[in-house]
Formats: sequence, C-alpha cells, structure tokens
Amino acid sequence: MWSSICGGAVLLVASIGALDGTPFWGEHAAAFAVFAALLIATELKPIPSLTDDTELTASWAFAFTLLFIAPLAGALMAVAIAPFLADVRRGKRVDRSLFNAAQFMLSLALGGMVGSLIEDVSLVGHGGSVTLRWLVAVAVACAVGFAANSVFISLA
Repeated sequence: MWSSICGGAVLLVASIGALDGTPFWGEHAAAFAVFAALLIATELKPIPSLTDDTELTASWAFAFTLLFIAPLAGALMAVAIAPFLADVRRGKRVDRSLFNAAQFMLSLALGGMVGSLIEDVSLVGHGGSVTLRWLVAVAVACAVGFAANSVFISLA
C-alpha cells in the first residue's frame, strides 16, 4: 500500500516539475475545469450496480479526457483529488484513500505513457489533428490504464 502511495506522490511531483512554465491545465483552461469538475462529481456520486453491492463510476472517461487535453501533471492532480475526496466523504481511512488516489494516478500515467509510445496522446490538446495513429494511441492508453487499475485492485 505505502509503496503505491509513495510512487503516486513521486509521479505527481515529477510531473509538476516537468511542466517547465506550462500551466497544469494546458491550453484549454475552461475544458480542463469542466472535465475536472465532472471527474470529481462522478467520483462523489457513483452509480449503484444492479447486480451486486458494488458501485460504478464514469470518472475514468473524464480522467482520460484530461490526459488527452492537458499536461500529465494537471490530469494527475485532478485524479489525485477526486477519489481522495470521495473516499474521505465515505469515511474511509486516510491511508486507504491515499492508496486509491495513487493507484488511479499510476494507472492513468502508465496508460498515457504506453499510448504515447505510439503517438503523443495529448497531441489534440495542443492543436494537433485527430489521426488514425492518435486514435490507436488513445485506445491503447485506455486499455493499459484499465488493465493496470485492475491489477492494482487485485493486489490491494
């Protein structure tokens, strides 16, 4: 648990350091604010499952959107805040809340990193065109992010 928390903290600090004067929200402040607010809202109000006692959230859609339109640091800040607030609101222990935020950050960053091996996943956020190569990179980023999250959850 603590290794994930430390890994998430190091990743967040490193991504902030890599901003190099760029604002964490990137070139689209209004879009960043909307998607960050939706990320937080969907974490705070999950949808109850119809088949068991679990809950579903649409937050991953907004987390990936932030990754695609903003610098990694901005996406990670939003992803760190949203599940932490939701978990604290539900009365979870602080260490568990930090772990959940860290595993979300690590999964998202890993997905973004692998997707960016194909094409810069934030290319469109910088004014680039949507191409088949970018769409493949986005699909790979999402698949890797979800898979990494599943692995983190199974190890928890």
